[in-house]
Amino acid sequence: RGEGTLGAAPTARAATRRLMRLPLAHCFRLAWRLARHPRVSLRARLALAALLCYLALPLDLIPDPIPVLGQIDDLVVTGLAVWWLLRVCPPAVILAEVERLERTPLGPAAARLPAALTLIGLLLLATALILVAR
Repeated sequence: RGEGTLGAAPTARAATRRLMRLPLAHCFRLAWRLARHPRVSLRARLALAALLCYLALPLDLIPDPIPVLGQIDDLVVTGLAVWWLLRVCPPAVILAEVERLERTPLGPAAARLPAALTLIGLLLLATALILVAR
């Protein structure tokens, strides 16, 4: 089915399956490497640039102080950007970079990244709830 077939061209589905098994820290590294890879088209790089601009700007589709809904729009936009990147990026490039990352050990800080992001998210949610309760 694309992943285990010898000699077959890699598919986007195979690349996505392998990508989903990566630790979160490696996913960030993968995005960085794909953005700098010479075989990745400008269309794919624009998706990442647009995502970074959207997340960095204070303007949102739904304002962040609205609990839960304010963060869902960020997740939807992030999901769309990742989907677009996977659709237009060559699967062979994604698989090659994923294989490199699978051989790269996580450092101590990267291993704690999911817990740190969860804590930051909970703090932001608590802040939003406090602001709404006022």
